[in-house]
Amino acid sequence: MASKKDKLLYDLVIIGGGPAGCFAAERAAEAGLATILFEKKTLGGSCIGEGLFPTMAMMDAAKSLESVRRGAFAGTDRADTRMDYALMTKLRDKEVKLVQDRIIDSFARHKIKAVKEKAEIIGREKGYFLIDAAGTTCRAERILLATGAEAVLPRIFGLPEAFEKGTAMTHESLPLLKALPERLAVIGSGPSALEVAYYFLALGSQVTVVDVAGEIGGTLDKGVAAELREGLERRGMRFCLDTTPTLVNEDGIRTRSEDGESFVFADKVLISMGKAPSASGFGIEKLGIQTEFGAVVTDAQMRTNVAGVWAAGDVNGKLMAEHTAVREARAAISDMTGVKDLVRYESIPQIIRTAPEAAWVGETEITAGVKGLSVEVKRIAVQHPSMHKPGFESEGVYQLLLEKGSGRLLGAHLTGSHATEVILTAAFMIGSAWKMDTLLRFAYPHPTESETLRDALYGVES
Repeated sequence: MASKKDKLLYDLVIIGGGPAGCFAAERAAEAGLATILFEKKTLGGSCIGEGLFPTMAMMDAAKSLESVRRGAFAGTDRADTRMDYALMTKLRDKEVKLVQDRIIDSFARHKIKAVKEKAEIIGREKGYFLIDAAGTTCRAERILLATGAEAVLPRIFGLPEAFEKGTAMTHESLPLLKALPERLAVIGSGPSALEVAYYFLALGSQVTVVDVAGEIGGTLDKGVAAELREGLERRGMRFCLDTTPTLVNEDGIRTRSEDGESFVFADKVLISMGKAPSASGFGIEKLGIQTEFGAVVTDAQMRTNVAGVWAAGDVNGKLMAEHTAVREARAAISDMTGVKDLVRYESIPQIIRTAPEAAWVGETEITAGVKGLSVEVKRIAVQHPSMHKPGFESEGVYQLLLEKGSGRLLGAHLTGSHATEVILTAAFMIGSAWKMDTLLRFAYPHPTESETLRDALYGVES
C-alpha cells in the first residue's frame, strides 16, 4: 500500500476519466487503494458529454413525441405536435450537468483525487511506475489505462472544409447545434449513427443515412437488421447503402454506387463511422505494452502483457459501449484486489435505441460457424402484450441461435418496440449456459415485454 507520508506515491494511477476510469476509481477507493485519476477534459468522458447520456435524453424525447403523434391508436388526436428544439437542448444539457455533478460528488465522498491534466507514462524506477502530468511526476504500484477512443474520420474530399464551415459535424459537436436542420445526412449506419438519425427524424428533419455497408446495424444479424431498417423507412428515413461518399460540401454529399453518381442534399452532415481506440500519446510504448490495430491487448481480467498494468473500456477495442467499459473496470479492480472475475463478452448485449429498437447478444450464424458450433437458427415473429405503449408498432422479430442437441441458447437478435429491455433476459440465459428446458420453467410476468421472449421460446419448442 502507498505510504501516507509520500503524497506523490499511489497504489493506483488511472489514466482517463470516462465510464471505465470513473467506475474503477470508485471501486478502487472502496477497496482501500490510494487512487489518483487523470482526465484532460471532463469527468465522465465523451460518453457523458456527447455519447450515452445526451443520446438517452434525445431518444426519450423523440419516442415521447412519436407516441403522442401516433396516439390516435389510444383515442387521442395530436398528429401535429411539435418539439421545441431549443428547449429540448436546454433540458438535455441540464441533465448532462446533473450527471457530471454526481460524478464529482461521488469522487469527493470516496476521497478520490482527480487531476484535469493529460498524463503520460515516463518509465519505471525501483519497482514503481512513473507518470508525468504537467511537469509533476507521481509514482504508482499499478496503472489502469482507460483512455477511451476517438471518432473515426473518413478521407472524403471537401470534409475538412465542411468542418470549418460548420456543415459537417461529429458527435462531439452535436450538442452545439442550435437549430433543427431541415435536412440531415448521416455518414455511417452503426448504433450511434442510427440513434441520432432517428432523433432528428422524429423531430421533423428529413434524414438520409449513407454507408458503404450493405446493411445497417453493425454486427446485428443482417436479417434482423433488415427488419429494423424497414421499420425506420416506414417512418420516413432514407437509406443509401452500398454507397461511397466522395465529396462533402455546403450543399450535402456526392455519392457513388453501382447505380452511378448521385447527390444527397443536406444542411448538416453528421460523421458517425465509429471509434478507434485512443492508445497513443500516453507513453505506453515505454513499458512495452502490446497493442494490435491500435488497441491495447488485454485478457479476460483486463491484464496487459506488462505486470501491474491493466486496460479497460474502449482503449482495448473489444466491445465499445459504456456498459462494457464499466464491466471491464470492475474486472480490473477485482483482479488488482485478489478477487476472481472474468469478463465474458458473449453475454454482453448491444443495443440500438431507435423505434423500433434492436438489440443483440451472443453468437451470430457467422461467428458460430467460425467457432465450429453447430446451431439451429429460429426466426420468430412476436406480438407485444397489451401494456404496450400506444403509438409504437406492436410486432417484432426475434432470431434465436440454439446449440444443436443441447438446446443451449447461444445468441439472440431482436427487433421490436422494447428489444433493448428484453435483451438482458437473453444475456442472462446465455451467460448462465441455460438450455431450453430450463428457460421454459420460468414464469414470465404478464403483461410485460419479457413475455415476448417466452413466446419466442415457445415457438422454438413447437
